[in-house]
Amino acid sequence: MFSFLLDYLGFEYTTHAASVLDRKTGVLGPPVEHRVLMVKVGGELLLTDVGFGDSFWLPLRFTGLQEHQEQQSGTYRIRKSGDDHIYEEKIKVIVDETDQEEIEKEQITSPEDPMWVPRYIFDLIPRKTEDFFEMLEYHQTNDKSPFTHDRICTMAKPWGRVTLSGHKIVITRFLGDNKVKKESRNVEGGEHEVVKELEEAFGIRKDSCFYPEG
Repeated sequence: MFSFLLDYLGFEYTTHAASVLDRKTGVLGPPVEHRVLMVKVGGELLLTDVGFGDSFWLPLRFTGLQEHQEQQSGTYRIRKSGDDHIYEEKIKVIVDETDQEEIEKEQITSPEDPMWVPRYIFDLIPRKTEDFFEMLEYHQTNDKSPFTHDRICTMAKPWGRVTLSGHKIVITRFLGDNKVKKESRNVEGGEHEVVKELEEAFGIRKDSCFYPEG
């Protein structure tokens, strides 16, 4: 959908493939797993990615590699490694309800700096949409995909992010200086309450979309 918008607005861009590092295991995924777009604006290349969930909100400048790019949602950089490039995030500081601070735990960190975590590796080989069809089907149907075991929904908000994972709601609030406060609660009351949360938190109505039962 984002590429259709870029086409409609007349932007020049190229499509590239990324391999995603699993946040739970640190294992690198297949080479053509995730789609990113490199957009040219005023002679500058920008990395854009609207489908990676909790990540950068604004395009990242590709011209100044390893430049620390601060946004409301966090601090990011792009690091070159041979012929590939690595998108990395600075590890966030979690602030609890008593204002105690703790570094967020990560399975794998950058070899150059333990305060940075790699999220995916991408190349600059131009790709076509059909190159991603195989992995699209895999993530929708294969039991080994992280997306086929339970429901997951996440949405950026002006103040942070709200996420529904299974029957758990996580509210993340951005505090600035790469700090976040997280609150979580379980959705009690069965499927009816989950449907209610989807409508109230995400604007998703059961009667207006495909909703699998059970």
